[in-house]
Amino acid sequence: MSRRAERITSRWPGFFNRRSLIQILLLVFAVIAIYGQSLWFGYVNYDDTLILNKRWIIYRELSWEGLRNIFTPRGVATYQPLRHLAFALSYRLSGTDPWGYHLFNLLFYLANLLVVYFLLRKLLRLSMNSHFGRAGFWAWLGTLWFAVHPVHVDSVAWMVSNKEMRVGLFFVLALLSYI
Repeated sequence: MSRRAERITSRWPGFFNRRSLIQILLLVFAVIAIYGQSLWFGYVNYDDTLILNKRWIIYRELSWEGLRNIFTPRGVATYQPLRHLAFALSYRLSGTDPWGYHLFNLLFYLANLLVVYFLLRKLLRLSMNSHFGRAGFWAWLGTLWFAVHPVHVDSVAWMVSNKEMRVGLFFVLALLSYI
């Protein structure tokens, strides 16, 4: 192992071992098997009217003017600049093809799951003292349960509903950094 890899693994012991990588890969495969089908969906619910609406076109351009439009509130019912930034990135990736929006939601959901997995590992490690191997398994099982729970279908499949995943990611990251 190189010296740089030894330094990284010494800071976070047990986070980058073979068992944790296998657990993470199994989570990724489970999520892709369940939610990956949404990549071939079209527009769901009100996505077509909201994303293709003429008012939202000013938020799609990733230029200085487009960023100014995104972060300047102008007579909108809800001011959500991160939502518009996410849609601008998705639009840059795939235009108006729904595939890019679904891919963005799926990747964001996977990021949420990784943070939940590390949060559960940290919490269980603190509560189980020195039994880190069992804590890793229970964290993986809890995250798998969280990952496949049907309550998350609307956040992954409905393009406009990705704001819940952003809120969840920042909330769990805040908890993880606090601990």
